[in-house]
Amino acid sequence: MISEDEVGEWLRQGKYQRVFEAAVAEFRQKVFRLAFSMLHEEAAAADATQDTFLRIWRSLPAFENRCALSTWVYSIARNTCLNHAGQKTARKEELFTDRATAGSTASDDRRLVEQLLAALPAGYRHVLTLYYLEEHSYDEVAAILDMPVGTVKTHLHRAKRQLGEVYGGLRRL
Repeated sequence: MISEDEVGEWLRQGKYQRVFEAAVAEFRQKVFRLAFSMLHEEAAAADATQDTFLRIWRSLPAFENRCALSTWVYSIARNTCLNHAGQKTARKEELFTDRATAGSTASDDRRLVEQLLAALPAGYRHVLTLYYLEEHSYDEVAAILDMPVGTVKTHLHRAKRQLGEVYGGLRRL
């Protein structure tokens, strides 16, 4: 894990390649998980992840280190995913469509979590993913999603309540 001091020093020295390589090593999997949670398709998440890091590379000289590198990376990833989602043709998805790809070895538990998350509105899903799966603080989630901390807490509360209702409905089936 790279420190913010290291990032700042490398940026002052113009060592953008070093910052980029460290960012890819540290955030590649996390950005992919965020992209998958937003786009629900492995191929789309892979494309969005690649586009995210391309944008990061192009934007590094302008990064002024005013916020944490992780916040900046997640903001770019979120915006990239929103752009990808906007480019897709609008289509309705079944509430509990199996999202596992052919030949996937994903466990039943993982599919259940994906199905439960898919049942939530996008805003709730993003907050849950960032807070619980990516383990960001309230403040970091608020910065990444550009919303007040109180709204993050409210979304988390409502999302957990809604997950409980959806899960309860599944158990009765």
